[in-house]
Amino acid sequence: MKLTELLKKYVETNTRIQSKGTVQRYEATLIALGKYLEREPTTEDLNSDTYARWVIWRRDVCGVAPTTLHGEAQKLLVIWRWIARRPEYGVREPEVQLPRKFEPENTTWVEDGYSKLEKAGRECDWFVGSIPGKIYWPAFLGVAVESGERLGALHKLEAHHFDFTRLEVKFPAENRKGKTRDLTKQISLQTAIDVQALIAMRPIRPFAPLLQASMYHPYRRLLCDAGLPAGRSRLYHCLRRYHATQVHLRGGNAQRSLDHSDAKTTARYLDQRQLGPEPMPNRPNFLAPRRTLLARLSRLRFWRAG
Repeated sequence: MKLTELLKKYVETNTRIQSKGTVQRYEATLIALGKYLEREPTTEDLNSDTYARWVIWRRDVCGVAPTTLHGEAQKLLVIWRWIARRPEYGVREPEVQLPRKFEPENTTWVEDGYSKLEKAGRECDWFVGSIPGKIYWPAFLGVAVESGERLGALHKLEAHHFDFTRLEVKFPAENRKGKTRDLTKQISLQTAIDVQALIAMRPIRPFAPLLQASMYHPYRRLLCDAGLPAGRSRLYHCLRRYHATQVHLRGGNAQRSLDHSDAKTTARYLDQRQLGPEPMPNRPNFLAPRRTLLARLSRLRFWRAG
């Protein structure tokens, strides 16, 4: 039986999957497996040999990053285990391991770097969709950094989600990852002014002048204008890490601000370089009572001269 058909059944029966993006990532994994097999994958392909060869092919031939490959393999094993628990398909439980995951050091902008980014946004002389960049970027960056929310939630904001009297922005649960609860964040007066200027030009979904998938190219261009790195680790999620790091440095609760349920998840967002080194343990000072070689030679010369 085709795995694409079984994936549809898995999605229909799994109440935890609520995002179309999650479904698309599962589909992309099966597409990658199909490219290796040069046909549509079936339940007969769920075996250790095929899995191992596919992982090696993705790593060595396609050059997929370790973190991406780990995520693809994890999704394939989720589908595999779900199928194996249903005896009518005749598939055995997987006895394979996930490829090793490389955990890069999570870093973000220091304050000087972010200042360059916002300066480039306010001086931007090109358009984001139909909106002048000098109008769009100050509002977007302000809300992104002060709220710490993800691009998906920012992209879906409407004008009525802003309360300019209380200086607040509300992110509805249905627009957020997990879709579990609403989140209200404070914004500064400057950000409120910038957002009002943007809403005057685009009252409906002000932060969505382009499709979400098309928002990465203009942001890379902005980073280049600011003279900042524009690699994958410096895109929109870097603003979320900047928010978490700044909240922590100012004595706030980064876990609560990011609305994480696990403190370990929040720890991965903090830029350890900016937190400073850990204190060194105390050790006995064995060097203090010793005389240096130079001092000994000086005494020796004095004794001979006498």
